[in-house]
Amino acid sequence: MTKPARVDLPGGAVRHQGLGKFTEIEESPERTICLRYAIVGAIYYEVKSRGEGVRAKYAIVLPDIKNLKEYFKMRKNMKWNTKSYYVSGAKEAGVKIISEMESLKMLEDIRSTFCRVISYGIVPWSSQQKTRINAVTVRLNSSIECRIFKYSLACFEPYLIKREKEQSFYSVPQITGFVADNLSIARPWWQGFSDFIANKKMAKIIYSFEKGGLKKMVENKEAMPDGMERIFVEICHEAWRRRMGQIGEKVKREHGSFDAQISREFEKVRVSFSRCKNVATLRSTITDFWSRAGKMEILSNNWQNVIKMFENENWKKAKDLALLALASYPSKTEEKLEEK
Repeated sequence: MTKPARVDLPGGAVRHQGLGKFTEIEESPERTICLRYAIVGAIYYEVKSRGEGVRAKYAIVLPDIKNLKEYFKMRKNMKWNTKSYYVSGAKEAGVKIISEMESLKMLEDIRSTFCRVISYGIVPWSSQQKTRINAVTVRLNSSIECRIFKYSLACFEPYLIKREKEQSFYSVPQITGFVADNLSIARPWWQGFSDFIANKKMAKIIYSFEKGGLKKMVENKEAMPDGMERIFVEICHEAWRRRMGQIGEKVKREHGSFDAQISREFEKVRVSFSRCKNVATLRSTITDFWSRAGKMEILSNNWQNVIKMFENENWKKAKDLALLALASYPSKTEEKLEEK
């Protein structure tokens, strides 16, 4: 019988001297060969998450490879630049590779394909080193999910922030990680948006820097298909557009600051949506928001579909979409940039 081989690999050293053989890696010869080449075959990402708690700093993706030659071709054809290896969540790294394999026609059945993603971060009890904090298996169910994710990457790209006296760095969008988390468990990409931005720090990032990308996402018919969810967002957009018009008229009469009043009203509406804890409070808040906009043709023509959003099983969905509608409505500055 062949004696298991000790594996001399980065990360394969004895972790605790007092527990020597229990914390070193020993593998059979055939598995040792796989481990030797894992360093080359794995794909590495830097994770830049703005969330709270113990966060992943790095992620290693180990794809499920059915054909080594095809995988070699994929790696050769990955014309990625530096910013392509930044993600905002560990699952995003796995979804990114599955989407790439799908776009290169490598997958016979996407549902049977998966990536193993191992993430590393800093934990309170060991701040001197990067510790493995999670290992997940990431899957997607359809080519549509791949296309939605790839579209989100096109809408939200990392951008380099240059500083004269300090090191430059990439600012990494947070929505792509959120989208990947949802798609990997077969949920609509926007589900749970209200929880995602419940953190004030995250909300500030999304509302300040990622509104333009969200606008593109909700306008895309594949990402947001025709139906009551899309209509609900469009009604909220129309209500906010009219509210801005009302404030604009008031500012002209009183010679005030349009930007300041819009900012206050936006925050007021956002907080009112965020504080809804049940179907009754949400129904009251949304109908008040819509009524202030006056008669809207889009609501009059679709009220039979929209009213379903206020049923007990849909109210959380309506809350997500209401906040998404606010987040995806571009500011006047963004509208001017788009016109140019």
